[in-house]
Amino acid sequence: MKMRSMAENADKMELGRATEPYFPGFSVTEKQLPEAASWKDGEEYTVVLKVKMSGHQAADRGRPARFDFKMLAVGAEKKKASSEK
Repeated sequence: MKMRSMAENADKMELGRATEPYFPGFSVTEKQLPEAASWKDGEEYTVVLKVKMSGHQAADRGRPARFDFKMLAVGAEKKKASSEK
């Protein structure tokens, strides 16, 4: 699976200072992703989402196209993510 590096937060992107796009954050409960209960803050993990595309907006006036998704399922790799990108 190809992974893309993203800016750490949307603030830089909104101000035109980010050189990379960003992903929004998301939250899940322990019931939805029980593996996370043993994870540590600040460490990197690989989480996989199954999504359904629910809509899109075409590119307009210099803004890139936007795609909307609904999360259908979430899973995790058995071990911590590699620090290599």
